[in-house]
Amino acid sequence: MNFLEIVQRMFRPTGRYSSNMLVDGTSNYSGVAVTEQTALGSSAVWACINLISQTVATLPFKHYLKTKDDNRIRLDSKLDFILNNEPTQDYSGFTFKEIMTAAAVLHGNAYAEISRDANGEVNGLWYIPTANVQPYFDTDSESVWYAIYAGDYRGGKPYMGIPAKNMLHLLGLSYDGLSGYSPLYLQRETFALHLASQRYGASFFRNGARPAGIIKFPNKLSPEAKEGLRRSWDSFHSGAGNAGRVAILEGGLEFQKLQLDPEEAQFLQTQRYSREEIASIFRVPPSLIGAADASDNIEAVSLQFLRSLQPWLCRWEQEISRKLIFNMAEYVEVDTKSVLRTDIKTRYESMAIGRQWGWLSAGDCRKLENLNSDIAGMEDYLKPMNMETLDSKPVPATAPALVKELIPGGPAVTAPGVDTPSSALPPNRSDNKILERVLILKVAQLRAIEATALKRISKDKLFVSKLEELTEQTKKRHYMAFDEILEAFEIKGKEKIAEFIATTASNNLKEKFLDVAGNTNFAGLPAAVENALPSYLSSNLLPSFTTTEI
Repeated sequence: MNFLEIVQRMFRPTGRYSSNMLVDGTSNYSGVAVTEQTALGSSAVWACINLISQTVATLPFKHYLKTKDDNRIRLDSKLDFILNNEPTQDYSGFTFKEIMTAAAVLHGNAYAEISRDANGEVNGLWYIPTANVQPYFDTDSESVWYAIYAGDYRGGKPYMGIPAKNMLHLLGLSYDGLSGYSPLYLQRETFALHLASQRYGASFFRNGARPAGIIKFPNKLSPEAKEGLRRSWDSFHSGAGNAGRVAILEGGLEFQKLQLDPEEAQFLQTQRYSREEIASIFRVPPSLIGAADASDNIEAVSLQFLRSLQPWLCRWEQEISRKLIFNMAEYVEVDTKSVLRTDIKTRYESMAIGRQWGWLSAGDCRKLENLNSDIAGMEDYLKPMNMETLDSKPVPATAPALVKELIPGGPAVTAPGVDTPSSALPPNRSDNKILERVLILKVAQLRAIEATALKRISKDKLFVSKLEELTEQTKKRHYMAFDEILEAFEIKGKEKIAEFIATTASNNLKEKFLDVAGNTNFAGLPAAVENALPSYLSSNLLPSFTTTEI
């Protein structure tokens, strides 16, 4: 046998490496038997399996249909109901996904028989314990089959066989694609180390309340007297409840304290190390199972955990799509948004960015918060005024649209130059009056934005420099807004007029609040700005000008 054959035999899946749990335990250097039950008795293993399986179980498995325009719609299908609500009448969708994921993570394999109706459609999924299944390649049919046993597959004969098309098989890391390696077996030394340190810790604390030492007696004691003395001492000084009790010695008894071996006091460090090792086996962030400080950023930890879950979620998605769906345009996707769900402030800030830049509507934001989005106007998407595609030409707003936007319930006017029925305008009201009203309302809107910004920067020690920045922003904002309005009303020389209004507005802002800052100290600046805002907001909203000035 050459070297390559030796290596291949070492890593070839066999009964004990693959799907079967370690029913009777197995030998290891620590001397602690590792079985499914004892492994789950390890707090670290329990925490990892619990965390992964329950997280996957909480995630919705969504059934989609891909459309011709490369979009998708979610299907309200029977398969969607089976995966998320009731795979069988015996257990819920949560329980099914939890059991399957736990078995796959711990044993490297998880199995569920696919039940179908007369048309071949899925009508149920029945979990089968990992130890009761042995996959094999059938040479006659040249396909994979699954032998089902009444108990552990290593004893007895199978009572039925299931073809691969009718078996949902979550397969972990595997050498041959038939059966996955069992972490429970391959990592038994790490599990045994943690179990051993756990047991040692329990024993240490059970006996640690009594003084560790020797009781000396000047004369020889009979075995019965020794046993009676030991029982008497233990009854008063053994156990955590007796810690700190004063020992009373009589009859020449002398207690000699023994020095505690420093290595024995290090079992907590050993336990922490073994917990971190177990966390690494299951690819779980140590802080999520208490194996490390929980001071890490929760969003970063959540992202790290999602990356650990991703291979298992991919296995779920692909196995479901392979065996439960026949239409190639359909697929199942696991929705992982809840794993990355952050605090409410962070969520709302991120939604505000999406809403502001136009890829989220108000309805989209409400859906993300599980709120009703079936409200008029919720599906409108915003577009920043200063954002256009490279190949697009700006489409100026029309005067009627601006009037409708800024004067709710205002007159039904048309653009200048178009005949307008006299009944459409109020008496003695011309297009110039409408334009003036539109401009005044726009200034009021822009000043409201400035007021919010002023309140914010008034708390900044660099108020003056921040005011300079705000002044420049104000000038640009006014110019863009009024240039658009004047163009809609077909006003000649609109650029100069817009420039004049923007310059006047920004200078007024700067002069007003530089004066406010010069008459108060930093501590009183927020209140001073707050007091100055009403007069600023109610001052002349539209600077007067003449064509000569422009």
